[in-house]
Amino acid sequence: MTMKRKWAPILAAFFFCVLLFLHFDGYEVFIFQDGTLPKNYTFQLNHDFEEITLKANDGASISCLLLKTKNPPKGIILYFHGNRNNLSRWANECAYLTNYDYQVLVMDYRGYGKSTGLRNEANFYADAYLAYQRCKKSFPSEKIIAYGRSLGSGPACWLAANAELQALVLETPYTRFTDLVEQKALGLPMRWFLDYQFENLSQLKNITEPVLIIHGTDDKLIPISHAQTLSKACQHPNSTFLIVQGGGHNNLPTYQTYKEGLDQFLKMTNRNLSQ
Repeated sequence: MTMKRKWAPILAAFFFCVLLFLHFDGYEVFIFQDGTLPKNYTFQLNHDFEEITLKANDGASISCLLLKTKNPPKGIILYFHGNRNNLSRWANECAYLTNYDYQVLVMDYRGYGKSTGLRNEANFYADAYLAYQRCKKSFPSEKIIAYGRSLGSGPACWLAANAELQALVLETPYTRFTDLVEQKALGLPMRWFLDYQFENLSQLKNITEPVLIIHGTDDKLIPISHAQTLSKACQHPNSTFLIVQGGGHNNLPTYQTYKEGLDQFLKMTNRNLSQ
């Protein structure tokens, strides 16, 4: 038996297992690194907050934390976090946004933290709109900002394309979820198997609000080329592409460039509201 024939059955078995893995959505284990929390878990934050549970139409529970401001709030930021961990991490990580005098509502996706229910792309969007409706109980739509971080840029873009907002902020976004996954899979046609598309690029073409896109030059997870492509699709003349030199995927808020850029963008959108 030649060496090629010897390895043929092994390779065939390997690719069969890969296809089986993809067919049954095994890839979700790597994408959605959620980490559930017990229902009686007590959040520990060095910040004034309120725990909120939203009820979806299908009976799912969506866990949220509302972070409050010290001064009267100018509006509210609806924050969609990344793919790893839950509110026990993300509430502390995005609490700095209240320093801009915006309340922050941050939600856990289904399967994350205390959130329950079937997870799919349609429910990502439905839950984003549910959280948006909760924001509208306290603020008009023109004072609601959607903020999408990494994975969260998907539901944030969809919401901005389908609801009225003050603005949209995208931190380390991707053009399409399938583009990103295929890059990581060395060009393999993963879109044949993925149940999640998150077409940020096409959504941006339908967004009329100002958009701030923030990306670091040293992002090893999502290349800055994604943000460059997205920035060209923004429709509003006040949309801004903020490049953080040396910034990685998880440290952009530590850079002065980020802090000043976000501050200027928020002030600009608020000025436009008062005109």
